[in-house]
Amino acid sequence: MSGAQLLLEALQDLDEDDFKTLKWHLSQSQLDGCRPLARSHLENARRTDTVSRLLSSYSPDTAVQLCVLVLRRMNKNNCAQELQQAYTVEKAAVGSAPGAPAAPGAPAAPGAPASQMTAQDSSIIVAPSVTGSGSVGTWNINIYK
Repeated sequence: MSGAQLLLEALQDLDEDDFKTLKWHLSQSQLDGCRPLARSHLENARRTDTVSRLLSSYSPDTAVQLCVLVLRRMNKNNCAQELQQAYTVEKAAVGSAPGAPAAPGAPAAPGAPASQMTAQDSSIIVAPSVTGSGSVGTWNINIYK
């Protein structure tokens, strides 16, 4: 199942008032580096239109992370958790396809420099983009609470 289908399922689980609230949140600044969606694009948007707008404005990873964040802010924690887990499973399934990158935990290329990202005090790192020499190989991300 694609990210678009998972997002659509999550939005279909919301009643009409919650869906309107979600669209309001999407029109507000939620994530650093992500412009909010225009209120006029969401005002009369159906669920399918909202998913299309999310995916035309953000990467699938960012769109899912944004929806998870908004659902949590709306206290729709079960829906947020289901979306996040389903998307993680989907990404893992795609990653295990032939020709996909090495599995998590596999050693990085010998001599590759160590890199570190940190977020503190409820900060969020969304879909980090890694480029340049030394960015090839497996990346392990540890989250400590």
